[in-house]
Amino acid sequence: MALWSGQTASQIGSALTVLVLPLLAIEELGAGPQELGILRAMFAFAAIIAAAPSGVMVDRARKRHVMVGCDLVLAASLASVPVMAHYGVLTMPYLYVVAFVNGVFGMIYGIAYHAYVPRLVGRALLQDANSKIAATESAARISGPALGAAMAAWIGAALTLVLDAFTYLFSAVLTWFFTPPERHQKRAADEPRPSMWVEARDGVRVVFANPTLTQTALTTIGSMMALAMVDAVLIYYMVSVLDVSKGVLGAVFAIGEAGGLIAAALASKLMTTYGGARMMWIAAMMSPLAFLPLLATPATAPYLITVYIFCTAARFVTFDIAQYVYRQSACPPEMFGRMTASIRLGIAVSMVIGALLGGFFGDLYGPKFSLGAAAVVVCVASLPVLFSPQLRRAKHIDELPGCDGEQTLGAAEREDAVSR
Repeated sequence: MALWSGQTASQIGSALTVLVLPLLAIEELGAGPQELGILRAMFAFAAIIAAAPSGVMVDRARKRHVMVGCDLVLAASLASVPVMAHYGVLTMPYLYVVAFVNGVFGMIYGIAYHAYVPRLVGRALLQDANSKIAATESAARISGPALGAAMAAWIGAALTLVLDAFTYLFSAVLTWFFTPPERHQKRAADEPRPSMWVEARDGVRVVFANPTLTQTALTTIGSMMALAMVDAVLIYYMVSVLDVSKGVLGAVFAIGEAGGLIAAALASKLMTTYGGARMMWIAAMMSPLAFLPLLATPATAPYLITVYIFCTAARFVTFDIAQYVYRQSACPPEMFGRMTASIRLGIAVSMVIGALLGGFFGDLYGPKFSLGAAAVVVCVASLPVLFSPQLRRAKHIDELPGCDGEQTLGAAEREDAVSR
């Protein structure tokens, strides 16, 4: 509960940062679209650069220490911004550095967090734990931007960043004082250690050594690329082509994103009843819903696009929870950081490519073409899961192969998990 509460604070802080940092750039420095685009890109590029070494670092170190360190760095970087603004020395290059730092340490924190959860709760409770994590992530995505905008309007963007820094301090205190120290095997002094890049390659090998893990990773990476394509043009499509007002726009996204929160709340029960492997397959089957925005007219746009966002959020959250449980069950604990970092690197690269493609197609052929291309991409991305023999036959995640070729849990463990 302490770890989950700290993670909730960190997620809200991250959601605030993504909105409030650009607002501060506009208020204090008069930033334009180009500067704001670079600022947003720094988060993504940081994730690409940091992914591989982050996985190695997390596997080598105590996850609890890594998480606390990341929270402290994030708090310090954000608190420095209003101080510099107060003394009139804040610049856009400094905000780029802050965005980059937030991208790097946010990536490290996320990898360490998901590697620490299985050590803390055990395999039998992973479904419930990951459902709670996804619920707070969805809640942060829904409430964070609205809370950030309201706080910035009330006390200003600079002071809002101070409060943002306190969310990370709160997370650090909870994690340090209220979660147990983990066991960590020390290396012998004379034992040689492979280079960081050799260890990072081991994480890639783990992903590709298990066909089912490879299939779920490919579907995730391709789906995130499609989502980035949609994000690049959807708001422009709604406002400029479908003539949706700003007030209605906010309601569409607020109601639509609630789909993720509802899916997170129901995920554990659905996975217990229908099976986690089956839920991944069903989520992939829902991919054609990505064509819904193409059917929208100015009269039907608020309704159709709300349904699209709602179903998309629910589908992504359900799939993410199930695949996290599978990764945490299938992968050896000492390799989990590197394995997760490998997948997150693929996601970060695909999202940058998706955002660039979405904008390029939108400028060249119009936003509707971009949305259609994204729908095709997400349907193609679902094919590895839909045609996976293991995922089509299996019901529960513990029936899927582990990284050693064996099932992720034995029959006795599964009976214990069900009874608990």
